[in-house]
Amino acid sequence: MGGGEGPAPTGSPAARPLLGLTFFNTREASAAPALTAVLEGLGATVIPCPTLAFVPPQSWTPFDRETERLQPGQWIVFTSATAVSFVAERLEALGRSGPAPGGALGGVLAGALAGANIAAVGPATAEALERHGWPCALMPERYLAEGLLEALLPKLKRGDRVWQPRAEDARPVLEAGLAAAGIELAVTPVYRTAAPQALPDPALEALRRGTVDWIVFTSGSTAGNFVKLLPADIPPQAGGRPRIACLGEVTAASAREQGLTVAVVPERQELEGLAEAIAEAVRGGP
Repeated sequence: MGGGEGPAPTGSPAARPLLGLTFFNTREASAAPALTAVLEGLGATVIPCPTLAFVPPQSWTPFDRETERLQPGQWIVFTSATAVSFVAERLEALGRSGPAPGGALGGVLAGALAGANIAAVGPATAEALERHGWPCALMPERYLAEGLLEALLPKLKRGDRVWQPRAEDARPVLEAGLAAAGIELAVTPVYRTAAPQALPDPALEALRRGTVDWIVFTSGSTAGNFVKLLPADIPPQAGGRPRIACLGEVTAASAREQGLTVAVVPERQELEGLAEAIAEAVRGGP
């Protein structure tokens, strides 16, 4: 008697469409496990190939001063889970990370920050906030800075001041958009990106053997650093392999600037959406 197909059994070819394929995960080491878990869940073999590292800012003074200027109701925007982690570490070092009434961001100068509003660029950043007990009040439908700007502007008025703890070299999307609306954005670097000195030996060996099927880039820096770190005897791509998947059009544009051919850019700019788009491409054949 027919009753519908239902979900594919775990371990079946339909549930593990990436089985037999080898992927490079180029994310920074502390951020890599989430992507690796998603890909391995679909059957992939994943080789760590970090092409960037996250390091503290040259000085924490601007951050420390900004915490003293926060006002109730002020918006704080996070455009990466990494920024959340560095902020949490700094607040803990300052002894200001205890819970505050109402579930506000840590216990930073409790009265000033207890009423702050916090925005996240996407689910991963929102989840990082929640892990630290910092509720996310706003998340855009489009998980990128442009989408965050669109969602944030209706919440603000001319003369407001927004704070963005972020990477030192992040794209200046919010500054331009908020400035045009008469809104001040205080940008505080809380981490920097740096390239490692070389790609890992297992990754280089796999490239030389030609056993890498896919390389996944999640930022422009991962793509740019990958090409720069390649030894002269290893081409970035040969005959369209490895295939390239990029998390978002901004990352894809950076990869193309490096001469790479991009096979997959997901509509949903999140890790699960990226993995699903890769799986769909694999099902569609070479």
